[in-house]
Amino acid sequence: AVDPLEPWVLYLTSQNSGLGMLDLRTGNQVNIDRERPKEGRAEFNWDAPFSLSPHNRLMLWHAGQFVYRSDRYAHLDNRQNREDQAPLRNQNALKAQIVSPRLPLTEKGTATALAESPLVRGLIYVGTDDGALWRGDIDAKDWKQIQANVPTLRGPRYVSDIVPSHHRENRVYLTLDGHRFDDFRTYVFVSEDRGATWRSLGDSLPVEEPCYAIMEDPRAENLLFLGTEYGCYVSLDRGEHWLPMGRDLPTVAVRDLFIQDRDADLVAATHGRGAWVCDLAPLREFTGRSEEHTSEIQSQFRISYA
Repeated sequence: AVDPLEPWVLYLTSQNSGLGMLDLRTGNQVNIDRERPKEGRAEFNWDAPFSLSPHNRLMLWHAGQFVYRSDRYAHLDNRQNREDQAPLRNQNALKAQIVSPRLPLTEKGTATALAESPLVRGLIYVGTDDGALWRGDIDAKDWKQIQANVPTLRGPRYVSDIVPSHHRENRVYLTLDGHRFDDFRTYVFVSEDRGATWRSLGDSLPVEEPCYAIMEDPRAENLLFLGTEYGCYVSLDRGEHWLPMGRDLPTVAVRDLFIQDRDADLVAATHGRGAWVCDLAPLREFTGRSEEHTSEIQSQFRISYA
């Protein structure tokens, strides 16, 4: 993660959740030490999720078997820095505090998806590799499990992505990956009531295509993107219908999606075929069009190897 106002400050993780910060101007590094649970030891996923708060760039969310919050106010105190030094000092580690109950359903389960609502400060969604799904209100210290509300599941499934909406404060998108359970069905959902109920968005998708990532355009409410085992799809009507992202993108697993809003670019990270970039400007113009315009819409796809 990159600090939006100090782009030389990076947040970094390694496998099994080594966590820290790096200042590119000087090479100074700071570790982020996590609070120990009261009982046992904390476990973390190979790709433990972390993200900066959309409401406070100095606040970092991170999750393993618990959700952690870290604040870096002290490292912006100018009294700690000489002119030739960056805001980061490697003599003191940052601290991350536990702010949630234990998350997983099983002893070894760990968090795999984490997000804070861009519209509601402190509204957190987190999911685990053993199928737990939580909604948390940080200010109220209120956490609720909501995985039982997801329909059509044959059992707990790996939570691959959670995306709270930029346009409706109660809306949240969810993808699940069942291939570790020999379940290859397509699981993509939306909730309009913070996870109390869910509706499938997979009716126009292939029946068996594990889903890894979903992204909502912050500018166009109806424009969605979905990364799956075999490629990337776009929807211009908020998931009612999906179109493949064009012949230029190879058949490959798309594991993550990110929208660079400044340049109107969608970045798709693949498993083994690098990163690909798509210009969103033409797609935003077609948002809301009917299926009759499919060929015209697909002709506007401009996706290239980054």
